[in-house]
Amino acid sequence: MPIDVRSGGMNRQTRLALRTLAVCVIVVGAVVLLPPVLDGIGLLLHSIRRNWWLVVLVGAACWVLFGLDRKR
Repeated sequence: MPIDVRSGGMNRQTRLALRTLAVCVIVVGAVVLLPPVLDGIGLLLHSIRRNWWLVVLVGAACWVLFGLDRKR
């Protein structure tokens, strides 16, 4: 018989803490088990630093698109 965790005794803060813990465990596990992940993250951060204007343009475009999508 499967357990339904959605209707369990966990409140919103407990679920959020559990999800945050799960994400942290996955990230730490990836860094420990896959050292090239650190190199990839470093390369990504370097690219973002060099192309900060592109990140700003993409962010502004998303903001405008989602802002126009909402009905007032």
